[in-house]
Amino acid sequence: MELFFNSVEMVYLFFRDIVFWLSVRKHFQNDPPGYEPEKFEKVLQSIQPTLIHETGTHWKMRDTHIFLLHPFDPTKPSITFHHGAGQINHMLPATFILGKKIMDSCNVFVIKAQKHTSTYEYLTEAVDSFLHQQQTFAGSVLATEDIVKYHKKYSKKPIIVSGVSMGGIVASLHAWIFGTGDFYVPITAYPNVGEIFLGQSYRFAISQWDKKRTIQSYLDSYRIDKIPRSLSKHVFPVLGRFDRIVPFDKADKFWKTQGITAKVFPYGHFTSIIARSEIRKMLLSCL
Repeated sequence: MELFFNSVEMVYLFFRDIVFWLSVRKHFQNDPPGYEPEKFEKVLQSIQPTLIHETGTHWKMRDTHIFLLHPFDPTKPSITFHHGAGQINHMLPATFILGKKIMDSCNVFVIKAQKHTSTYEYLTEAVDSFLHQQQTFAGSVLATEDIVKYHKKYSKKPIIVSGVSMGGIVASLHAWIFGTGDFYVPITAYPNVGEIFLGQSYRFAISQWDKKRTIQSYLDSYRIDKIPRSLSKHVFPVLGRFDRIVPFDKADKFWKTQGITAKVFPYGHFTSIIARSEIRKMLLSCL
């Protein structure tokens, strides 16, 4: 079974590389010559978020959307869930991975990242430059903090911050910058976005990939030194041993240096789909 799923993922990545190679729109192609990315924290601090309450269950913070699936119940715990990069259907991974029991027993907040209404918008406005990518991640991290603040204002129950791939990175970044969630379950992720996107799995997607890999500020822009030790006891990463998009070795090493042991499954980047029953048990154990 493991061999089957991992083989399917290899085939998927092979065809994905072909699509990346043929695409005329590359990630970071609008970065000017000599561009030096700033630290992610600085980009995040430069954003002045304004939370607009559009309806009782839908908020919009600039171009980042927050969906509360049911009217807020202060007697229930809450969970935030964030989709992967470039994924247009924000609800699909949340409903598929969380399942009915969690959806019924928790206040479920689903974040839709800015510039994700279409693949065209994602390619031309979210990852056309490294700065726009940083701003996209920053919007999601700030939206997560608004959700946590909202939950804690009205409820004494715990709140879990989770997500898959990009969503797992958002959860990790929120833990590092704010650390206000009660529990974190980042799935197939670790915080260093620059290192991930300039890794081997994106070599056909990035404009001047080989050159950008030599510019240390790209690799270091999201790099973090240490998650507070007190918080590390509340972070439960999920990794796939054969993940080629978020490289397992680097991700596992990062979490271990934080004193955190990840739950490792014998799959690749599709771990969240294949091991969803086990992931649900992990989430429920936090509640």
